[in-house]
Amino acid sequence: MPQLTLNHNLPKDKDAQLAVELSNMLAEATGKKVGGVSICVNGGLAMTFGGTQEPCAHVRALVGGMAGANVAESNDTLAKAICTLLTEKFDISPKRVFIELCDLKMTQFAWNGMTLTSLQKMIKKSYTLPSLASKAKL
Repeated sequence: MPQLTLNHNLPKDKDAQLAVELSNMLAEATGKKVGGVSICVNGGLAMTFGGTQEPCAHVRALVGGMAGANVAESNDTLAKAICTLLTEKFDISPKRVFIELCDLKMTQFAWNGMTLTSLQKMIKKSYTLPSLASKAKL
């Protein structure tokens, strides 16, 4: 379950729209379904980058099992996708975007009362989506 948190210093009037766009971008960049992506956008913050208050952003992305040849290439792809979206939507220069990419360890995160490892094991046991939903009480 990829998770992304975006903190920025611009007015927060576009945060809801941006959350949806980030959700779609993160799902596409990671090869995951958008229904399993979590996004948190915090706008209007008192932030500086390089000592100035020009538009800037700090992004923290927790991602595991990214599609691609290797983690470095996958992280480069994700970083570029994040910067492109922020440049197009907010006109934030990529030079003013700091991205923290964290490898998601399935045993260290939980959703709906189960670690992601447990959920993955359930899926591997050939549960269908409806039976998985009833077991996880979606």
